[in-house]
Amino acid sequence: MSLTRDQFAPLLKRFSSALEEGLTSIDSEIACPPYGQIDLLGLSRSNQLTIIDFTTNADEGLLIRGIGQVDWVTRNMQIIRRLYPSYTIDYSLPVALMLVAPQFSPALRSVARQVLRPTIKWVKYYVLESSVGLGMFFERIEGE
Repeated sequence: MSLTRDQFAPLLKRFSSALEEGLTSIDSEIACPPYGQIDLLGLSRSNQLTIIDFTTNADEGLLIRGIGQVDWVTRNMQIIRRLYPSYTIDYSLPVALMLVAPQFSPALRSVARQVLRPTIKWVKYYVLESSVGLGMFFERIEGE
């Protein structure tokens, strides 16, 4: 089952803790020109700032957009500190990037293996339809 971005975004917010144990969502749809918007900004169990970027189709631009967003957040850390003073963010840790998609092409994964920073977490998702509504299943894909 495929979803549009407008359908997927609220589901991702709702199920964000299923992406990674201890991950909490702190904001969404953050403008970071010229890289579009950060879909979801989270905080890991170790208080590491995590950018969660998603696509609902096979999008080779996901990696470039995500790395651009990491660069934007890193260069604008003073803004981040002012926006989220109530969160215990460990600013000594580098910003993490989590990419979420229904699939990742072999070419995209090959290119990503050459990227040393940021550390990229890959999450494949499946949409499940049941009698009580839509659900999501996330599968963490480790480096190959």
